[in-house]
Amino acid sequence: AGITAINKGIPVVGDHVPVLDRENVPGLVAWSAPDIIEFARNAGIAMAEKLECAGPVANSQSQLAENESVITDNFREAFLGVCPDTEVLETRALGLELSDSIPNAAAIITAHPDLERKRSRGNCNRWNGLH
Repeated sequence: AGITAINKGIPVVGDHVPVLDRENVPGLVAWSAPDIIEFARNAGIAMAEKLECAGPVANSQSQLAENESVITDNFREAFLGVCPDTEVLETRALGLELSDSIPNAAAIITAHPDLERKRSRGNCNRWNGLH
């Protein structure tokens, strides 16, 4: 939607993710987003402390995208910094559409019945109701 507006000459302010290369998005007036590294690290530390290093822990994202990979990688690093012996499962891309992602989340839970918690970058509805 943002690109469509920009192409029509409508000024756009982006949110959600940082736009690091503004030259590739002409017409973008500004952007606002959280510091994805800081919030991922904070989430990893908080989850590690809350779980008292129980595991395994699932780490997922909606799609394979650079910003989402930065988040999942930093979450994993921070979690393991507190709980180096806890298993953090390999990051899985669940899919953008709920019809794709719910079965993928269910497959992770089925394959890991001892799963303690999950960290998802994206719509948490992918996991709701599966436990």
